[in-house]
Amino acid sequence: MKILRVLNTNSVVTIDEKKREVIITGPGIGFKKKKGECIDDTLIDKIYCLEDHDKNHTLQEIVKAISERYLAIVGKVVQAAKTEYHLKINEVLYITLTDHINSVIERHAEGIRLKNMIKMDIQKFYPKEYELGERTVKWIQEFHWKMMRRLLLLCILFHQRWRVVTHRL
Repeated sequence: MKILRVLNTNSVVTIDEKKREVIITGPGIGFKKKKGECIDDTLIDKIYCLEDHDKNHTLQEIVKAISERYLAIVGKVVQAAKTEYHLKINEVLYITLTDHINSVIERHAEGIRLKNMIKMDIQKFYPKEYELGERTVKWIQEFHWKMMRRLLLLCILFHQRWRVVTHRL
């Protein structure tokens, strides 16, 4: 497959065997790549394709604007919804939920907290969806905790290295 468009370091757009535009994500798949270059199949993590052409382009814009990490979480949500909860999922969920997760995380980072006034009703009338929502929150927290651990490790290593260097002076 050849790259049609690079969205970011970890996601590109290509044409699949059914002549549909698809988003392919994977670590470094778009790094220093250009239109027309071949995609390294060993880097492919996930392939996303929405049947509606306009929605597919909207999803591409969202992936370009925000990190594809939230798209991966939404992929887990959709998979669990279909296989474990037997829920019928509209493909537009990839767009809306990815954007929603990003917005919630941005608000949280800015210290904005919104109270869910209908939480009890959702829990009562939509128990499967509520449970899946709880799992989604855990997946997001796990992802961010992994990122924080990596950053913390780098800070500690940098600090220790800086102490060694300054003590030698």
